[in-house]
Amino acid sequence: MRKGYNNGMLVNGGGELLGINFGADYCAEHEWGIEKIRKAFGVPETGQGLIKRQITLVPNTLEWVQFKNCEGFWIKPWRDGKIEDYNFPIGKELYTAWSGKDFGVFSTNPKEVSKLREVFEAIQRLDAAMWLGGGGVFKNAGFVICIASRLSKEMTDRWELADKESEKLKADFAATGIEEKLKKAGKGYYALTPRRGKGNSLMFWLNPMEQDRYNHGWYKLGELEQWIQNRGPIVKKNQDRR
Repeated sequence: MRKGYNNGMLVNGGGELLGINFGADYCAEHEWGIEKIRKAFGVPETGQGLIKRQITLVPNTLEWVQFKNCEGFWIKPWRDGKIEDYNFPIGKELYTAWSGKDFGVFSTNPKEVSKLREVFEAIQRLDAAMWLGGGGVFKNAGFVICIASRLSKEMTDRWELADKESEKLKADFAATGIEEKLKKAGKGYYALTPRRGKGNSLMFWLNPMEQDRYNHGWYKLGELEQWIQNRGPIVKKNQDRR
């Protein structure tokens, strides 16, 4: 786990606790995604809206912990870690930490501990959802666990709409066949990510291999197809365009 230095906080809305934003930091542990956590809690891989984020089981690695002057809960690290191995809060700081495989949240403040217990108990009764990123009152990016029954319909409706748009984007991306075309042409890349451009067109974020020869950036489908022929804006000007 790595501490969520930025924006780790308890989130309230409508006069009640909604959940915990574990925050994030600029580290590899916070860039791996949360697929292993989602799997451990039985979060569906398909569906839309709240269904795609709600937990369906509680792993036996989740536990409430009392250690020295702090309390909270964690899912035990993938390695055989012990609570004593971690440098937990000093004073009244809310401590949040997570990676792609585990997480923990602790506090020495009794009022905060009481709120952490609310979230922990919601997880036990499967009334919890988890996701990455902001949205609604959860404005800041990071790993989030919330009490599902306290989310507004407005927020879950926005999720459903965003999920539909995301699925359509993935389908349109696949229909271009550009990944297979680039593979056959021997064009390697670290990332090729689509988004909507003007007029609902597709744009692609390309982070290519061989960056001494090729530029990274946002490109149209036609520019990716030009790359296959060693032409266009992706090819650096000092390269032979054979």
